[in-house]
Amino acid sequence: MLKSYIISENSEHLNNEYFCPLIIRGVRKIRFDVDEEREIHPILENYIPVVKGMAETLGENGEIVLHDLSRPDSSLFVIAGDITGREVGAPSTNLVLRQYREKDEPEDLLNYSVDLPDGRMIKSSIIFIRDLEGEVIGCLGINYELTNMIMAKKSIEKFCNLDNNHNKRTELFTANINEMIDLLIEQAKGMIDRPVPYMSKEDKIKIIEYLNDKGAFVVQGAVEKIGEKLGVTRHTIYNYLKEIEAE
Repeated sequence: MLKSYIISENSEHLNNEYFCPLIIRGVRKIRFDVDEEREIHPILENYIPVVKGMAETLGENGEIVLHDLSRPDSSLFVIAGDITGREVGAPSTNLVLRQYREKDEPEDLLNYSVDLPDGRMIKSSIIFIRDLEGEVIGCLGINYELTNMIMAKKSIEKFCNLDNNHNKRTELFTANINEMIDLLIEQAKGMIDRPVPYMSKEDKIKIIEYLNDKGAFVVQGAVEKIGEKLGVTRHTIYNYLKEIEAE
């Protein structure tokens, strides 16, 4: 007999041996189906609460399945979630069968991606379950749909995408215009590897050219302030600007 239950993403511990039917208004529901007529190994039976717990943890984008590999043609006997569209009684997947063929030491398949026929992408893992003698008796399948996350990731990357070669700017945010001019002057002085008293005329012209390119001389009173910092007169700065324009 197939029993279907509803488990919520935030449901409390359930009362009977594994689950009880539960519907909570306003909370998203997760389908949970168990084939209770199938005779299964006790170790596999112990994994049913694990499926429930993982399903609640992953939420509506997750799907957890439990396979009984004594019957590969209808191995799926527990399913929580509805990502792959399968039902209880579905066969083992091709990947499960391929790994199970190596019965001595089949390797778990962890964190691989699968494209579903409708274009959705999921990440999956297959974990084999063994009896006390080490024989593989079943497997736990974990599927998580990434479609919405991938779409969000692409949107974020597109929004954050900047052409670093063309859109990278240095912008100064200051409390007042005098602070702005002081910062520009310090930037300009940083291009010269000597203190102001040891700067040549060419050094100071280079600084004036930098400040002119940055728009510093648009600010009223900038000429006097810059002249004071460089130890030159207002007249000298105008002469430097003329030389720069003449080049």
